[in-house]
Amino acid sequence: MLVTIEPGFYQVDAILNDPQRRETYRDRVNWERLAQFQDVRGIRIEDDVLVTEDGAEVLTAGLPTQAEAIEGLVRGG
Repeated sequence: MLVTIEPGFYQVDAILNDPQRRETYRDRVNWERLAQFQDVRGIRIEDDVLVTEDGAEVLTAGLPTQAEAIEGLVRGG
């Protein structure tokens, strides 16, 4: 069996620009940093896992997972 684990990050303008939400989360969200990626509507970082009778293997284990590496990919670098 092949299983995909897909955490995602999505930016929704109506939510992010809501003044009440911005006030509620002002100490938890780096709004300036988030604004640098305003053109990115969403990111899904997924792992594909092969599960057999003998165990499991993460087929995507060699892909980058660090924020800096992913940001570089998003920016085309």
